[in-house]
Amino acid sequence: MTPGIFGSLYDGENSSYHWTHHITPQKNLNNRSLAIMSGKGLGGGSAINFMFWTHASRRDVDNWGALNSGQHIWSWERFQFYLKKAEAFVKPTAQQVDDLNLTFIDPSVHGYNGPVVNSFPGITGPFLEAWPRTFRELGLGINGDPRGGTALGGYTPTFSVSPQTKERSYPGSVYTALASKRPNLRVVTGALVTKVLLKKITGKPAAFGVSYQHGGRQQQVRAKREVILSAGALASPKLLELSGIGDKKLLDRLGIRTMVDSPFVGENYQNHVMVPLGFNVEPNITTAEDFNDPASFEAAMTEYMANRTGPFTAVNASSSLLSLSQLQSDGASVIPADLLDSASLGSHPYPGITAQHDLITKSLSSNTAAAQIISLAGGFSPWFYNDTARMFASPNDGGRYFSLLALLQQPFSRGSVHIQSPDARIPPIVNSGDLSHPLDLEITTQMVLKALEIVSSPPLSGLLQHETPGERVTLQPGYPKEGITEANVQDFIQKYALVAAHYSGTCAMMDKKLGGVVDSRLRVYGVSRLRVVDASVFPMVPQGTINSAVIGVAELAADLVKEDYQKL
Repeated sequence: MTPGIFGSLYDGENSSYHWTHHITPQKNLNNRSLAIMSGKGLGGGSAINFMFWTHASRRDVDNWGALNSGQHIWSWERFQFYLKKAEAFVKPTAQQVDDLNLTFIDPSVHGYNGPVVNSFPGITGPFLEAWPRTFRELGLGINGDPRGGTALGGYTPTFSVSPQTKERSYPGSVYTALASKRPNLRVVTGALVTKVLLKKITGKPAAFGVSYQHGGRQQQVRAKREVILSAGALASPKLLELSGIGDKKLLDRLGIRTMVDSPFVGENYQNHVMVPLGFNVEPNITTAEDFNDPASFEAAMTEYMANRTGPFTAVNASSSLLSLSQLQSDGASVIPADLLDSASLGSHPYPGITAQHDLITKSLSSNTAAAQIISLAGGFSPWFYNDTARMFASPNDGGRYFSLLALLQQPFSRGSVHIQSPDARIPPIVNSGDLSHPLDLEITTQMVLKALEIVSSPPLSGLLQHETPGERVTLQPGYPKEGITEANVQDFIQKYALVAAHYSGTCAMMDKKLGGVVDSRLRVYGVSRLRVVDASVFPMVPQGTINSAVIGVAELAADLVKEDYQKL
């Protein structure tokens, strides 16, 4: 779990660390079929992610509550309690505050006694130091602690890395360690769950266990009280459908007995589209490419293994959150009036999506984040969009690079995840629908243009190569030789955009009348003794990376379970 070489976990189709799924060819992504990952190990995606410890906004969580009428479970104030419960924030040193411009920290919004450690990078460098200062020069300096749920601007985030062990801190290690001595915990690895076992009690289906394949045999495990699915936004809807909970038309076609006709299962898929931008770095500035040299890599790894020091102890990355008005230099709205009229799709068969679009429009108008732009000191290879082993790797062509990933935060577009076979070994069909709503492409366009403005501004621009002194910074080889301009930016986006591993929403927590799959206590509608606890229940994908939001939901869900069985 060496932080500085997390990219080595993305090792292709037959990875030991993740499953690789391929979305269907997307019209609005140049008909490409992109690869997306889901973690195999304990802790799921938290075991292989970029370790950014960023958070949902206040409005994100309040919007979840707005889709669950009459309930007070989902509000920022309550959710903040569970985020704090999950985390152990390590205060920065005076040197880190100075180097990384960390004057924005508000100690009161952080948690200090939870299991997941989060800290600021222990090693700084020219890119980390230039990042917040560049945003400040542009009038986009961070205006508060992002952990508080409202701040915007450029800043250095915390990462889920322990400064004591210099290792990744994530649920697969910390929560498992806490629970390992419990007599009622048994972990079965190398198993494939095939369906939830249901039977009808007084006319209503109830979950009484799950079936799974292990060691070449079909096995079952029974639940005394209830079954909790935590398989993620791709596998949880798959398991519901395999168990007979889903759209009856689909289930009939595949020969699966319908236990609950729930057409919204697998719908509402959403994700953060991310556009990679790579730039040439001035000579003698350290980037990830330095460790393509075997001798340099071996020396750094030896130092890390011997005494937990050196470049592999930290993630050399930064972040920013920008509102819609901040994406244009003049502060004007970037949403054309005719597109605003189409934001709320009144004819959509699921009224919940219409309600979501209304909430997004209000959020974007109230200075919540429309874009996250993150940076890493190293190159990507986005042209290998269907190969995780190479997509997130440097081209290893002798150059040194600096990369931005510009992520659309509040997508209007929706897709779906549905089974294609009653065989659990067959992956579901993921039709992501990325950029299918015209507003998403419009906002992404402004986001990319803003990212180009950022890298062209000092002091960051002084670390990058320019075509000629004072001219635009030069793109990493493989990107368009003519550069990226207002004239070609949308073509560039559709050709090069990738998708994050932040997919959500496929077992949406909403009122049943809106098309919800689970209620506000995360119980599956129409079934007793069955709950879903993972990113699939997010009715709307939150800003930033979703790791902390998933953990916060899990902490809250644990109390809901205890409340339901009067164990609090």
